[in-house]
Amino acid sequence: MSEVVIVTGIGDRLGAAVAAEVARRWPDAEVFGLGSAPVATPIPGVESIRVDLRSRTLADLVRTLDVSVIVHASLLDPKVRGGRAGQKDVNILGTMRLLAAAERSESLRHVVVASTTAVHGAGARSPAVHVASSAAVGSLPDGIGRDCVEAEGQVRALARHRPDATTTVVRLADIVGPGVETPMAEYLRLPILPTRLGHDPRLQVVHIDDAIAALVEATITPPDTSLVVDVAGEGVVTLSQAAAILGRPWMPVLPGLGGATRALLGRSDAARLTTEHRDLLTWGRVVDTTLMRATVLPEPAYTTRTALASMAVPRAVREGGHP
Repeated sequence: MSEVVIVTGIGDRLGAAVAAEVARRWPDAEVFGLGSAPVATPIPGVESIRVDLRSRTLADLVRTLDVSVIVHASLLDPKVRGGRAGQKDVNILGTMRLLAAAERSESLRHVVVASTTAVHGAGARSPAVHVASSAAVGSLPDGIGRDCVEAEGQVRALARHRPDATTTVVRLADIVGPGVETPMAEYLRLPILPTRLGHDPRLQVVHIDDAIAALVEATITPPDTSLVVDVAGEGVVTLSQAAAILGRPWMPVLPGLGGATRALLGRSDAARLTTEHRDLLTWGRVVDTTLMRATVLPEPAYTTRTALASMAVPRAVREGGHP
């Protein structure tokens, strides 16, 4: 009997690419992609199903398909309708219904969840390097990080109730790369990078190709036991170094002058940065990638530096005076 895999979030680049790569590398599996809206372009080897994860029909779908592997890749989708309130509702209620359906599936063998290193938080009292088992110091601001803390709690509950199945939580650093539409990637594309006066935080990012590779590896080669792993590009850069790599000027500003900064830049993109991203750009965050190399991403294609360099402004354009 062939494996049946469902991948959520195929309306986003990350989920769609994971579904396509799983289908390519696992030709004997039946791969179904779940999304709340029709997919504009068919994904090779993947049957798309339009379903809202908050719908009660989700449990019937999981049971009917006789699902054995679930890849929950929609938590990090930046394009959820309804703003932050809609995103929170989809993330928390959608994950709850999906994992409840998984728990009742007799054929379930493995669950992979795409989470974020933002669950570690970013603050003055944070450790120099986070490990997967470390918790955030203090409370997290409202955002994806807090959603993922709740989602990871639901994953742990599933693991307790279904000891016969394994779970892998892949915590991704901020995803960057050409054409990536995450808040951090859009911040890094600003013509001038506003930074907080007196702070030059240490940062890590992950290239979207490595993020996809880690999730696919976690799906196709599940561990013997449940696992939580942080995924980021090797190496660390400060924000000023990142600006130099990108070929963009940076401008220190006083806290509370966000509106003035946006007016000066003539752009509104910085408004997409959440409180958790502002904390990150003040205090920074670095995670240990030892476990990553031993499990889901033995040979990452990009370091933090080269991932940033993939978004750099070409020298000819910089010398021509255009950002």
